[in-house]
Amino acid sequence: MNEKKSGFSIVKVALGVCLGLLLFLGSCLVMFGKAAADARAQTEAPTRVSFDEFERIRTGMTRDEVAKVIESPGTETSRTDIAGAQTVMVRWDGNALGASVSGTFQNGRLINKVQIGLK
Repeated sequence: MNEKKSGFSIVKVALGVCLGLLLFLGSCLVMFGKAAADARAQTEAPTRVSFDEFERIRTGMTRDEVAKVIESPGTETSRTDIAGAQTVMVRWDGNALGASVSGTFQNGRLINKVQIGLK
């Protein structure tokens, strides 16, 4: 009887180990797939702002109008709502190493633009 119990316990342990291994391998595949997708997203060439595009942006433009000129919605870096005035800061990557464009929108209209290092 003890031999059967021991054999049965060994089977349970073996099944548990196999199940644990399958779960581990499955999670590794999920993480690897996510990492591969992230790497692909980073290697795809994002839209980068040129000095010419920066010059075509004018104060008073809406965020959608600016996005059409730059061909990118940009990344919102901050948002405040004070006394009925909504202020949004948006950043775009420039076309040179370390270059960028920032725009400040108040109540939906561009009130300030700044560029660093555009070509």
